[in-house]
Amino acid sequence: MKRLPLLFLFLLVLLVSGCSWLSKDKTAVGDEKSLLKTVNWVQASKLKKGSKVLIVPFSPGKDVAANDDTDRLALKVVKGCAEVVMGDPQEGLIVLNMEEAAKADYILKGRIQRADIIQSGFLGFFRKVHKSIKVSGSIIDVNDDGLIMEFSHHRQSRKGHISLNELALLLGRDIGNYLIRTSERK
Repeated sequence: MKRLPLLFLFLLVLLVSGCSWLSKDKTAVGDEKSLLKTVNWVQASKLKKGSKVLIVPFSPGKDVAANDDTDRLALKVVKGCAEVVMGDPQEGLIVLNMEEAAKADYILKGRIQRADIIQSGFLGFFRKVHKSIKVSGSIIDVNDDGLIMEFSHHRQSRKGHISLNELALLLGRDIGNYLIRTSERK
C-alpha cells in the first residue's frame, strides 16, 4: 500500500510529460534512402554529370509571411544545397551564381510552404519546442522550359537548441545530396 502513491505519482508525471523523455531525438525526420519526401520525375534522363544548375532562392508560399526571416531561411536552403553540390568530389553538377545565370542548363527553384515553431507544455512544465520547415520545388530545363522534376521535403526538430536557420540548412543539404546521387546514376 505504501507504493501506491509513488506509482500514482510516476503515472501522473508520465502522463503529463507525454512520454517525451522516453522517445529518442528526432532532429532529422526523413527517410535516409530517398532523402526527399516526394519526388516526381518527368524527364529523369536529362539531369547528367557536368550539368550547370542555377539555384534560385526559394520564395515564400501562400501561408508563409514574406519577411526578412523567410528570406534568411530561403538563403539557408540555397546555401545548404550549393555547399553539398559544390563539395562533391566527382563534380556531378556545377552550381552557378546569379552573374552566370545565362550559362545555366537547369534552374532549381522552389517555395517555402511552412516554417513553424510550436511550443507546448503543461503550465510551463515539461516544455517542448517543435520546429519544422517544409519546401517544394522543381528543376526546369532552360533550353525548352521543360519540367525535369518536382519535389517536396520537410524537416522537423524536437530539440529546442536547433534553430529554423539550421533546419533550413540541413534541408538544403538533403536536396543537394539527392541531386548528387541522381546525377551520379546518369
